[in-house]
Amino acid sequence: MNEAKERLERIISSIQDAFVSLDRDLRYAFANDNAALIAGAKKEDMLGRDVWDFMADTEDKVVRNNLERAIREQIDVCFEFYYPAKDRWYEHRMYPAVEGGASIFTLDITARKKSEERLSVLAKVRRS
Repeated sequence: MNEAKERLERIISSIQDAFVSLDRDLRYAFANDNAALIAGAKKEDMLGRDVWDFMADTEDKVVRNNLERAIREQIDVCFEFYYPAKDRWYEHRMYPAVEGGASIFTLDITARKKSEERLSVLAKVRRS
């Protein structure tokens, strides 16, 4: 069983998305390197800590509300969110766990959002 668990952890650690698993108390049970990079912490320091310890700089309740909704309604939730403190856009995909908690994949979409903004400005200029 340990070999299978270690293999799974290596696979999840290798994905490009930030990935975290939260227990029923919304504490980090697992975080890959990309999640730690976004959180600005070592993944070992995240384990067992409350998810909001690393997301306190969000200026509104969008992330909290979506996570609570995913868990409460047992539905997958996907949304984009801008983090002013980091000047970054992220796409969050939240999946509730049957036993409580959730798994969250986060992708930095800042480059895409900037491209969309440039295209929008260009389209407005062309219409003028």
